[in-house]
Amino acid sequence: MKHATLLLFIFISSLLSSQKIIYPKAIQSDVVDDYFGTKIADPYRWLEDENSEATKNWVTQQRDNTEGYLQGISSREIIKNQLTQLWDFPTMSAPGKYGDYYIYTKNDGTQNQSVYYIKKGENGTEEILLDPNTLSKDGTTSIGGISVSNDNKYLAYLISGAGSDWKEVKIMELASKKQLNESVNWVKFSGVAWYKNGFYYSGYGIPKEGKEFSQKNEFHTVFYHKLGTKQKNDEVIYKDEENPLKNHYCSVTEDERFLVISGSKGTSGNNLIAKDLTEANSEFKNIIKTFDNDSWVIDNMDDKLLVFTNYGASNNRVIITTLDQDPDKWQDFIPEKENVLEGVSLVSNKVFATYLADVKTKIEVYSKEGEY
Repeated sequence: MKHATLLLFIFISSLLSSQKIIYPKAIQSDVVDDYFGTKIADPYRWLEDENSEATKNWVTQQRDNTEGYLQGISSREIIKNQLTQLWDFPTMSAPGKYGDYYIYTKNDGTQNQSVYYIKKGENGTEEILLDPNTLSKDGTTSIGGISVSNDNKYLAYLISGAGSDWKEVKIMELASKKQLNESVNWVKFSGVAWYKNGFYYSGYGIPKEGKEFSQKNEFHTVFYHKLGTKQKNDEVIYKDEENPLKNHYCSVTEDERFLVISGSKGTSGNNLIAKDLTEANSEFKNIIKTFDNDSWVIDNMDDKLLVFTNYGASNNRVIITTLDQDPDKWQDFIPEKENVLEGVSLVSNKVFATYLADVKTKIEVYSKEGEY
């Protein structure tokens, strides 16, 4: 109720502002394109050059105009104080266990970014592992995810500046907290999937100089980076030349046997392909070809993949399949039920399935053979 009242208050306050908005004038040029005899005017073409003084001045004027308007809202300080009361409290995340180490985040309620902590063993001494608040003067640099190598030796973390989707991958030696002189830039819409002495990631490659933030986001590519090598030498693992607007998210099963790539064209629906990394020169095989359903690989059991999917099951189910099986040959590991299956995770030799039942969470536990 407090949140709803606050939002309504903000909305009314913005409507009651008596400030006059004076927008900066956008110059119209005389650029005209001729497409096979059809002339199309493009008067704002000059704004495509983000490095020109004209564009920089226009953006600065827009920013100053916005900040001036917001500063003039009489209720701004009241809103700030109420938000501070609502959000100013300590928080701590659930810890993740990586070998002997526990990693988790904490925020005292006033920090711009949560701080990553580490300790060895349950009763070990708590130490700061990463503090994003020290990465920039204004506190807007954040860590967009971490990934620990399978031997628990290295920590990869993704840095994002000022809310940008572009990320840089940095590497730290976990035991000593020593930073390696190594980074991978221009990573976008991606995680880090460790495999042997390196990791898979997704991005658009190294952009041309001067086009770092204006180059089209086309042909999202999966790369492999080997530790100790330059990014320019990273191997291209997968690129869909026929679908330039597809995004590709990669993962590796816990035993490093399978590389799985999920491809998407929007915010819902994905296809799935995978390859067996234990076979030399193996090719990707289709698990799901279409983009009509949502599916993801939980893990593998030897040569079979455990897949969470709503393919043929609106309430979701878990199936088990090999790389060569068509969907009509899939076997149900956890069949569709009356309640919606919301998530599945593997812990030791157990499979935990989370359902939504009567507005409550219900957990069912299965063996790795699928027995309830």
